[in-house]
Amino acid sequence: MLDQGITTALWGARRPDQLQPVDEVTGWQLDASAKAEIDRILRENYQSVVAMVGLNEALERIDSSCQFTLAGREQEARQEYLANWERYDAALGKEAANLTIHPREDDLVAQLQELSRHYRQKGDAFFASGQKKNHDDLVALLRQEINDYLEGDVDLGDFHWT
Repeated sequence: MLDQGITTALWGARRPDQLQPVDEVTGWQLDASAKAEIDRILRENYQSVVAMVGLNEALERIDSSCQFTLAGREQEARQEYLANWERYDAALGKEAANLTIHPREDDLVAQLQELSRHYRQKGDAFFASGQKKNHDDLVALLRQEINDYLEGDVDLGDFHWT
């Protein structure tokens, strides 16, 4: 498992009867195959967590790039927008390559990819239009679409969000 340093557990009690379950677990341990399976599961899920954290950070910066445009920093905003889409796509690619619960995760990642394409199209149109006043409309539309999507049968835990 990730950390093999701790080999004992402390159990606190206020009354003697609260210590009775200790007798039931004394001598219990995981065999090598169980530890290997736990390691495998942790490795697989850890990669998904890292991917989704990266995806989320890139998404926040993509959103910020629209704010930079409103602040009159359009050249910087466009550079940030493009650079963070590269980061976003890389993180999404890592998540797509780390599917372990089939077919559920396959379906969820396909939905996330479709939402991402839609969001990218809206963002590209925002930067291409030069009509900065549309930012609030864009954000409202995207938030509504995401909310509608999330009110479906999607559990964010399925995406390993932190």
